Amino acid sequence: MSNRDKTKWPEGTRNVQRTLAIIREVSRLQNKGGSLSKIARAVNIPIPTVKRILSVLVLEGFVTFNSKSKHYSLGYELHKMIRESVPVMLKEKYHNALKEIAEITEDTAYLVIRSDYNGLCIDEAKGSCSLGIPYGVGSLTPLGLIASGIALLAPMDDVKINEILEKNKGHYVKYKMTREKIWRHIQTIRKSGYVRCGSHIIEGLMNVTVPVSDESGKVVCSMVVSSTDMRLAPRRCLEIVRLIKEKTDP
Repeated sequence: MSNRDKTKWPEGTRNVQRTLAIIREVSRLQNKGGSLSKIARAVNIPIPTVKRILSVLVLEGFVTFNSKSKHYSLGYELHKMIRESVPVMLKEKYHNALKEIAEITEDTAYLVIRSDYNGLCIDEAKGSCSLGIPYGVGSLTPLGLIASGIALLAPMDDVKINEILEKNKGHYVKYKMTREKIWRHIQTIRKSGYVRCGSHIIEGLMNVTVPVSDESGKVVCSMVVSSTDMRLAPRRCLEIVRLIKEKTDP
């Protein structure tokens, strides 16, 4: 019995409890397929009640129903809520680490996540030697164009990477970035765990980027330190990479 089963729920909240149990079960059966009978059996609630609750969840967009397979799955509204909450959670989780990295390196540090075919900067911290870079929180950059996006591409399968590269090819042409160069950087990250490369958008800017993983090993964001080529010499970059990994180790 779970802790939730042992919890004494307030009076008049049984339908809320049932709804949450059904949503959890739909999520658990997402890959195998959740039929009405299977869901009802798992949550130990009568089929008519489960059907009634599911019909409301479908109308509200929290659950979808496939009329061919007769299976239920999580809907757009839930995915949207999760997607919108991710930047806030990651910012809260890594903000202190980002500040410490900026203070120690004396350079600018960024936290970047994937947003469809782009990299989205969700946090930044500036050190005492930070440059006046026209990039910051809220900035969107096509994946593959700069180091932060390359780090987010690297853990994906090659088919997905090629799909994104095709989608963003116009941006690469504009900034004279080639797919061949992007793939070389991807292979570098896959081999060494980081990439050091100059910016194709801001002349003279050098970046060192490390993909950051959660407790399950999934890459959830990338952390970037930006400065001049001289300050980010290869040997110093290795020290920064070790520092980022130390501060973000789950």
